[in-house]
Amino acid sequence: MDATYLKETVGVVLQKALVKTVVASPNDPIEHLAALLRAEANTIEKQVKFDAELKEETDAVAEQQRAIEETARKAAEEKRALEEARRAAQQAKITEFLAEADKLDFSYASMSTRFPSTIGMYGFAIEQPGAGSAGLNAEMLEKIKSPGFIAALDQSGGSTPKTLAAYGIEENSWADEAEMHDMVHAMRSRIVTCPKFNGERVIAAILFEATMDRDFDGMPAPSYLWEKKQVVPLLKCDKGLADEENGCQVMKEIEGLEETLERAAKLGVFGTKMRSRIAAANADGINAVVAQQFEVAKRIIAAGLCPIIEPEVDISIEDKADAEKLLLEAITTELDKLEPSELVMLKLTIPSEENLYTPCINHPNVVRVVALSGGYPREEACEKLKTNTGMIASFSRALMEGITQGMSDEEFEGSLDKAIQSIFDAST
Repeated sequence: MDATYLKETVGVVLQKALVKTVVASPNDPIEHLAALLRAEANTIEKQVKFDAELKEETDAVAEQQRAIEETARKAAEEKRALEEARRAAQQAKITEFLAEADKLDFSYASMSTRFPSTIGMYGFAIEQPGAGSAGLNAEMLEKIKSPGFIAALDQSGGSTPKTLAAYGIEENSWADEAEMHDMVHAMRSRIVTCPKFNGERVIAAILFEATMDRDFDGMPAPSYLWEKKQVVPLLKCDKGLADEENGCQVMKEIEGLEETLERAAKLGVFGTKMRSRIAAANADGINAVVAQQFEVAKRIIAAGLCPIIEPEVDISIEDKADAEKLLLEAITTELDKLEPSELVMLKLTIPSEENLYTPCINHPNVVRVVALSGGYPREEACEKLKTNTGMIASFSRALMEGITQGMSDEEFEGSLDKAIQSIFDAST
């Protein structure tokens, strides 16, 4: 029992000391052995002390790391709470604004009594219901007809991560969908507040619905565009595409459309845009797309806004030219059914046959025919657009091509100016 104890506790140390004593063969072996044991005891004591101090330091670092993580977690929670409060305050401001607007009487009878010269409080002529412009803001209507192009800033849904990636923000850079939308709004804010972005070359901008409800530089987005930049505000109002049928995709049902249109009108929006997709030269599919577009367009017109009808033909399909001819026929048929006061705009893929859409451009019910870039690089899209007289650009990806978040303000302004100028030149 005693031998086992000694072997387990001091056996190894004692064995080493005895070996060293034998090798050294000192005159006083007992004293030599004792000195070796004392030295080993000191070494063991120092090691135990070192291990204890190391553990204490490790525990302190771990505790510090936990404290940092807890601080970061609380900061993230506070940020989310502040953002929710900001959004709530912003929504309350919009709700209050709309409530006050509801109290105002903008009927023709009221306005013509208050302003007998028919010059309204915003500086444009008041027209009787049923007049040629269908109640549209006359100043904005003239702006839409002026030289320039439309900036499409309405990226949404699945296209938002791609848009941010092209802007230099990787997909794992946001914690949730709300933060992703904050990032894309910051991108849009940087674009529209840039000094080079103004009504001299950009006549209108299409906004995503969430953007319409937010601010640019402390002002409601539509008001900022028109009052500060002289850029006509437009709204993307569709909710995406239904499943493909007959080589085409009609729009999903637009729930709450009338409520959205009423809110948009009160915020100063001039018109709306809605997109369908054509992926084959199929007459049934194309007719269904166009019929739905014009059906919804009439609801938009009834709300006092100008609809942008966008039946996009996929640029990659083999029968693109045939599909475009079928589309022209379907659109012309629907245009001829409109009343003189029912005005629309068309947003179309740049056609394979040059000037194919001239009949639409010249139609009395069409305010403008605009072209989407459709996936073409900016330079190619501009070259193709130049061959189609009367069409102007409504570019999204092509507008932002090569422009990234990491640019300095000077670099950003220069790149945006170059993009705007090239698209303006192609449109005029």
